[in-house]
Amino acid sequence: MGLPLLAIVVLVLLFRWDWLIPIVEAQATARLGRPVTIEHLHVKLGKVTSITAEGLRIGNPDGFEDAPPFAAIPRASLDFDVAGWLRDRSVAIPVVTLDQPVFEVIGRADGKDNTPSISAARARRWPRRRRRGRRLARCGSPVARPMSRSPS
Repeated sequence: MGLPLLAIVVLVLLFRWDWLIPIVEAQATARLGRPVTIEHLHVKLGKVTSITAEGLRIGNPDGFEDAPPFAAIPRASLDFDVAGWLRDRSVAIPVVTLDQPVFEVIGRADGKDNTPSISAARARRWPRRRRRGRRLARCGSPVARPMSRSPS
């Protein structure tokens, strides 16, 4: 019993979260339908796990290749309630923080723009769930503000 526990402790101590960047980028790119890149990934494990992406860039859709990226966020963090997910598979993200985000929203004369849209097919895959707790948002400031609640 001692050797497997020691192996897990050594793995956790030596694990580099940046090793997961290619997987996270591939998943985000597939979900958004546009290139996503991350420079560094940090995770603080706990009942509420904090995930931080540094150097987050979200590219443009086809037809906007020469434009600057849709979003450039030096540091984006979110907290994920792991205990709630393990208990009843509910997803709770109590805090989302975006530090100094820059969004380049571009509209063309033909009516097309570079803003993301969620197709009806994607929207059906994301079922609405009952939200618990208070959701907070921070956008580059030390003060958190409650986000508006939509009816579930």
